[in-house]
Amino acid sequence: MGTRSLIGKVNEDGTVTAVYCHWDGYISHNGHILRDHYDTQDKVDQLIALGGLSTLDEELDKVVSYHLWRDEPIVHIELENKQTYLEAKSYDDCCAEYLYLFENGEWFCSRRELGNDEDEEYSDNEVLDWYCLSKKEALLQQKERTLKVLADIEQELNKLN
Repeated sequence: MGTRSLIGKVNEDGTVTAVYCHWDGYISHNGHILRDHYDTQDKVDQLIALGGLSTLDEELDKVVSYHLWRDEPIVHIELENKQTYLEAKSYDDCCAEYLYLFENGEWFCSRRELGNDEDEEYSDNEVLDWYCLSKKEALLQQKERTLKVLADIEQELNKLN
């Protein structure tokens, strides 16, 4: 079973257009690909124009869309506004665990708590906090981890003296 996600963007008029992605929706895969490779409005527009996705890839021409792969219709999820996207409980029963949203040049993500029982009502699932997947934030976190490792190395060297 795939880790399903929705990939959306806020349009100029405030509406949201999104697509379903079946595989690898978790942040360490789709989240990083979106943040690092779909970092402009033009790239995001091209990705969403493909419609529903089986898998996401760093390169647009390697993304597997259902339209290109299986000649299915291009499907977009159109919502009235950002709040509707955030609060909606189901998109044609896709039960996405991760929601991604591109707005003002930044990617935001939220993870949904899905019930373990497949028969459980989807409305019981809740969207957790949203957070930004910015490159700057990722670099700051990497810097913090690196500084900790350097401090640990310094401490070990001091023990040897």
